Amino acid sequence: MTLFEWVKEQFDIQSVVGEYVKLQRAGTYLKGACPFHSETDASFTVSPDRQIFYCFGCLAGGDLLTFITKVENCSPIQAVQHLVEKNSLEIPEKFKNEFSRGEANGNAKNKYLTACDSFQKWIHDALKRSSIALEYLEDRGITKELIDVFGIGYLPGGVGSAGQLVKELRAKGILLSDLVDTGLFLQGRNIHSPFEERIIFPIRDVIGRCIGFGGRVFRPGDERPKYYNSRESDFFQKRQILFGISAAKTAMQKSERVFLVEGYTDCVAMYKAGFEETVATLGTACTQDHLKLLARFIKRVYMVYDGDKAGKAAVLRIAQNCWEFDLELFVMCIPDGNDPASFIEGGGDMAQLAKSAVDLFTFFVDEVGSDFQAKPLFDKMTVGKRIAAVIARVKNPFKQDILLQQASSVLGLSFGAVKSMMRGEQDSRDTQSSTKDSALPGEEEASLESIEEQVLSIVLNQPVEMDLIDDFVVGCFTPKMQEFLRIWKRVVHTVPREQAFDAFVQEVPGEQNKLLVLRAAMQEHEVNDADFKLLIAGFCRRYWKKAVLGLRADIEKMREGEDYSGMDGLLDSLANLKREMKARGLV
Repeated sequence: MTLFEWVKEQFDIQSVVGEYVKLQRAGTYLKGACPFHSETDASFTVSPDRQIFYCFGCLAGGDLLTFITKVENCSPIQAVQHLVEKNSLEIPEKFKNEFSRGEANGNAKNKYLTACDSFQKWIHDALKRSSIALEYLEDRGITKELIDVFGIGYLPGGVGSAGQLVKELRAKGILLSDLVDTGLFLQGRNIHSPFEERIIFPIRDVIGRCIGFGGRVFRPGDERPKYYNSRESDFFQKRQILFGISAAKTAMQKSERVFLVEGYTDCVAMYKAGFEETVATLGTACTQDHLKLLARFIKRVYMVYDGDKAGKAAVLRIAQNCWEFDLELFVMCIPDGNDPASFIEGGGDMAQLAKSAVDLFTFFVDEVGSDFQAKPLFDKMTVGKRIAAVIARVKNPFKQDILLQQASSVLGLSFGAVKSMMRGEQDSRDTQSSTKDSALPGEEEASLESIEEQVLSIVLNQPVEMDLIDDFVVGCFTPKMQEFLRIWKRVVHTVPREQAFDAFVQEVPGEQNKLLVLRAAMQEHEVNDADFKLLIAGFCRRYWKKAVLGLRADIEKMREGEDYSGMDGLLDSLANLKREMKARGLV
């Protein structure tokens, strides 16, 4: 047994993947939104029985270690290290040398996360000792309980405080150079931190690791920028991160919704008011990466924005870039120029505001198309194109028609006129591709390749009679499929059935081939031996037709070149094939 095999035995893939993706039962499988690409369908599939995953959208697949390497963007040994450290596993003595080498290779990210974690614990304790910082937070309704939930901290100013922090962290193996590399400290004539004399909000990733910080000035007369975030790095990118996601994840999945706000204090205020399913952007506009992250857990997003011009503009930007996700987006505009925190503090009813939220497209059309009939012709054309461009991004034709009807009603135009504008905005390459695909002959019939995949799926998932796939049948398949079937037939005769799949995948050569096998294994086909026999017979008949067509093409080439030297060999091959097909009652 290897270190990798030992680690895989310690975990269930459902629990590992479930920290990153909301999974729902679908027969013997689990399905969810793929964390590796944007999609409107839940094509990401997990097999608890096989301990594997596969996405039918982006074709990613593998075991739980493969999943961690992709979602964490790390090497296999770093994936092992991540799982071991996160779950405090004790490594068996025989694997410790291999594990230690992996620690050395994963040093950069490990140092970054360790430095952030230790820094967070230190500033959290420092806050509890600071009466001034605690009083400031208390005045704003942030209780000690909320301080603990979000791990809020404070870094006292001055060389003495910085020196004490550095000294205590050095005792834990964290060097000053590590703190400088993470951007937590700056080194000049004296060491100092850009976070000093700020209330500091730890920023955690979806599984709860501290990966950065956001600081806010709070002392009167402090003229520094009001907010300061950790600097961008390979491990901290604001466009991909949402504050509060780890604290909100459970509540999000329970309520099947999330509230999206613009700042840390708004997020904390919403949490305090009972809306624990709240997250915040980090001083940036909501990006497609943010929506992709949320789509892994829920479908309904309530965007809570200030009702001013800037807030509306932010929502309008989202409306133009959100349609590739399977999300229902609603807009909640805070009245009277408040933000969520001040609205709640002033006695505002956030629950009622949520009930009166409007869907994003309605908000978009009402804002962009307001007073449409009074606009000059050029402005009307501009507005029409802008709305049509948004509708053109929607892939579901039924949903597209609903939005077209809604837009035509608001603008006072005919359905056909708006649809015509939408078609003009659609990508011409997609249209050409769609036209070409629809013209393919015999598209109602499954291709030989798709039947091959179906056969492989049945063979892998059901105890069918393998004698039905004899040497002749195997020879009808493509070379790649022939190799798969030969490996499988050998494996099932040498290892117990419950171990056969893992052994088979290990023997299949090449990563792309392994992905093809995983794809086939994730498909469900309930057939008995009689049905399977009919499927094989149908496949052989199609192979026969293809062989005859191929022979005719070869003969035609010979006639054109007036070279008949290979004719006898072709005819003999066809005769042998026909003889075998007749013997099996297939022609």
